[in-house]
Amino acid sequence: MTIPANRKRFPVVFVSGLLASVLLILLIIDTLKHFNDKGHADSILIGAYIGLTFWVVILTVIALLEYIKTTFSKQAVLIITDKGIHDNLSIFSVGDISWAEITDLRIVKLLRTDFLVISVTNPQSFIHRISKLKQRPLKSYLKKFGSPIVISQRRINYNLEDLKEILLNTKAGYINVS
Repeated sequence: MTIPANRKRFPVVFVSGLLASVLLILLIIDTLKHFNDKGHADSILIGAYIGLTFWVVILTVIALLEYIKTTFSKQAVLIITDKGIHDNLSIFSVGDISWAEITDLRIVKLLRTDFLVISVTNPQSFIHRISKLKQRPLKSYLKKFGSPIVISQRRINYNLEDLKEILLNTKAGYINVS
């Protein structure tokens, strides 16, 4: 069974990041126009603005890459097989998850969004499967949700409750066959 990515979602994080970047750049330009050689407060303020702008731009680029993958890649899907799950919904997806590795499935609500949390026996092994650059969000998921494998309702074009039931039934079928 193949669950498609939600290709119709609006890139809220990207647009917000873009607006924040523009506002921060305008703040830096405005502060530089009124730069005062006598005070160090302006230097500290400009440094803070530049640092904040750097991180906002980084997060905006990540949001853009994520949006491009889920919107335009035909491979952005969640595949359920008799062997397990293949997660390729995100740039931070972990790939193959066998039924034997899955210990729990639960839905968590956070900031008015539902998330399907797939708990696994050895979460660190999933984090170390992907490149160092992509590990930070998975570590954050592990800390926040107790698992590095998290699927947002907004990310897929399918009801999370129904998906959870399908996964539980398919996993039960795997356990009965094994």
